[in-house]
Amino acid sequence: MSGTYVEMASEQYQGSPNKETWDAELWMDNDEGIYNRVREMAARAKENNAEDFDGEDYLNLDHDGAKDELAQCLEQMWDEFADVDDHFSEPEMMIYWAATVYPMVRDVGSLWRVDWEFIADNILSES
Repeated sequence: MSGTYVEMASEQYQGSPNKETWDAELWMDNDEGIYNRVREMAARAKENNAEDFDGEDYLNLDHDGAKDELAQCLEQMWDEFADVDDHFSEPEMMIYWAATVYPMVRDVGSLWRVDWEFIADNILSES
C-alpha cells in the first residue's frame, strides 16, 4: 500500500480520551464513598504541591505536580480494587467485592488504557 495514508479513528468517547477513562471517571463521580475518597486525595495532592493554603486558595500550586500525584493515587486505588486476592481474605469482603467492586472493574475493562492524568486534571480543576 505504498503512497496511501490511512487515518486512525479517534478514540474520543464522551469528551474523554477513550471509553475506559470515561467509565472510570463516571464510577468515581457516582459512588459516594469513592467520590469522597478521591476528593480527599485531590486535597492532599494540592496541599503537597503548594507553598501554602490561605483558607480559600492554594498559593503557588504546582498543578502538574498535583496532577501527577493524584493520577498515581487513582491508579493505585483502582489496582487495589482489581486485586482479587485482597478481597477474598474474609467472607464479608468477598460478598462486598462481588456485589460492588467487581461490576465497577468489569465495566471499566482494561485499566492500563485509563488516562489517569486526564481524570486527575479534571478533578483538580473542579476543586
